[in-house]
Amino acid sequence: MATFGWADSVLAQLPTFVAVKLNRIPSVKPGDTDVCTLTASVSALQQQMSAVMHKLQQIQQPNQQLMSTTQTQSTNDRNDAALPSITSVSNEHQDWADALTTRSWSNMAADCRNDPTTFPSNSRKYTAVQKPVKITGKKMINSDAKVKSAPRRLTAFVGRLHIDTSEEDLHEYLSAAGIIDVKCKKLAAKDGRTFNTAAFTVSCSDTSRDVFYDESVWPSGSELALVTIPPY
Repeated sequence: MATFGWADSVLAQLPTFVAVKLNRIPSVKPGDTDVCTLTASVSALQQQMSAVMHKLQQIQQPNQQLMSTTQTQSTNDRNDAALPSITSVSNEHQDWADALTTRSWSNMAADCRNDPTTFPSNSRKYTAVQKPVKITGKKMINSDAKVKSAPRRLTAFVGRLHIDTSEEDLHEYLSAAGIIDVKCKKLAAKDGRTFNTAAFTVSCSDTSRDVFYDESVWPSGSELALVTIPPY
């Protein structure tokens, strides 16, 4: 092979060899031709993939450098933002330093608890939130007086009763259980919807609180959802 390589490099004229006896040349089967073609195709595909991978590496290198530079800059920005300037700290919280040199933390915390407006900061102002004052009258008024309080009623939603239960049936049932001043209103389905059970809004006097909240009073399987009416 070295001889043929040297001959090609000097452009030497070599003799042409031909087959004198064709019957001595080994025959080539069709299957062998397919194998040769497949081998050549695989070799060409490998060369193309090598070229593509080489171009991809060239493209990724600048992107990796750019991402590394961006991450480094972002980290530096976060560090700068996390560290306040010495001037702003000294100007804004100078009263903290003055207080710490003369008083203890416990005394400062006690002052802040008693009066939040004394919190030593120039930029934050704390104001105490005042809760609304609420008192309840206790004077007993006659029933025929013109000014008297409105009695508070207990209200609840009652569900999962039989579909045929009526307002009169529920009123009679609760009155027999000892609940005073019962009012029942059957709820109607909206938007064309249908239900297999009945639901009611039930209210009564506050004096029947214990009986109204007793589970043994209500039919088994029924559900009672209490309604909380906010005060005026």
